[in-house]
Formats: sequence, C-alpha cells, structure tokens
Amino acid sequence: MPDTGTAPPARFFPHAVIENFLDPALVQRLLGHVAANQDRFTPTTVRQTDGTRVDPASRISLGLEDLGDCLEPMLQHLHAAEPMLRERIGMGAYKLQDIELQIAAHNDGGFFCRHGDSYKGWGIDRVISGVYYFHRQPCGFSGGTLRLYPLTGDGYEEVAPTHNSLVAFPSFVQHEVMPVACPSGTFMDSRFAVNCWFRKEPKPAV
Repeated sequence: MPDTGTAPPARFFPHAVIENFLDPALVQRLLGHVAANQDRFTPTTVRQTDGTRVDPASRISLGLEDLGDCLEPMLQHLHAAEPMLRERIGMGAYKLQDIELQIAAHNDGGFFCRHGDSYKGWGIDRVISGVYYFHRQPCGFSGGTLRLYPLTGDGYEEVAPTHNSLVAFPSFVQHEVMPVACPSGTFMDSRFAVNCWFRKEPKPAV
C-alpha cells in the first residue's frame, strides 16, 4: 500500500471533570491546612530506574502527604465518586483497594514533565489518577494546565486547574503539568492540588 503521508488520527482515552467537587467549608479547611503546614511541605520526587529522588529537570513542586482532619471527608467524597469516574473514563472491572493522596503546591516555575502514574514495575497497581484543584481567591497564578496525551497519534488535550474541581483519567495515560507563573512568589498564591491515585486489589496468586 502506498504511503499517503497521512498521520494516524489521535486516539484519546476519556477523562472526567467534576466541578464544585467539595462543599465550600471543606475547601476553606483545606486552604487553612496548607497555610498552617507550609513549613512541612518538601520537594516532590520522581520515580526513575535507579530509585526515587528529587529531580528539578523533571519536576518542581512541593508536596505534603498529611491532609490532617481533611483526610476522612476527602476520602469519603472520592469513594462516593469512584463508580461514576470509572464509568465515565471507561475503566474495566476491578476491586478498589485504597486511595493514595498527596497535596502538591506549584509556585512560580513549577511543573511536572510528561509521565504516567501506573508504575506497575514498582508493585503499585494504580488504575485511576485524579487531581483535585483548589487555590486562594482571587487566583494568584497562571498556567499549570494539565496536558493529556493520546494513546496513539499526535496532539494533546488540556484541562484548566479550575478551583474546586476534580479531573480523573486512567493512570496509564501520559500527562504533564505545564509551567506555572506566580508573580508574587507567595506560597499561598500557589496552584494547589490533591493528587489522588485509586489502586486496585492485586490478583490472588495462583
């Protein structure tokens, strides 16, 4: 068959966006939590073949694993939304084991290069990745869109980090956080997000 020079069409896996995901009181509790724990945020790491480490060439942000008294209500909302998220992004059947959470803060110059979240070779069986966005208002940053790449073909789709919204997509989908501009450099003007990873139970050994 002769080469027509036509590139194959991009094939994107569906993603889901839920706006107004949390009630305003809980959003304010989250903002209060990050403000009170600013000194506990540490540079985020990336997983590489030789281990997990800080790599400013791949990722610049600060992270905190502790959600304080916001943890349980956040998990309740995520567990309640999981069946709908699974359906909307077209995931097959699985049994949910748990949900990992991490607060990430991207300030001026923050980003995260293209990557996937599955990490199956690390014994981590993530199936759905979620990002819950929240920030102080009025917004003190620009940029920081979530860029999602197709399974085949070229191009990308972008999702804005809209306050109080949750975006979810399959963990194997390649994605990146585009650079953030935060002119004030003030921590509380950062692009805040709760990274959520839904993990399925491993198959029993035969």
